[in-house]
Amino acid sequence: MRFVESFPDAAIVSTLSTQLSWSHMVAIVALKTPQVRQFYASQAAQDGWSVRTLAHQIERIAGSSLHRSGTHHRSG
Repeated sequence: MRFVESFPDAAIVSTLSTQLSWSHMVAIVALKTPQVRQFYASQAAQDGWSVRTLAHQIERIAGSSLHRSGTHHRSG
């Protein structure tokens, strides 16, 4: 999947590019659905996740409803 297909909204890309590194974006683009990509992009930016933390969070939640249905349930 190409980057532009994953993030067609230029305003979102502009905002994320100031908050996340290219390595973050590569990890996020690899995710299956737009909802999942948006969830992880938002969380990584909001919580200041490193690329390693982002990868860990993706791995940790891999079997949850987030990846199966494209919706998220954030645990406290």
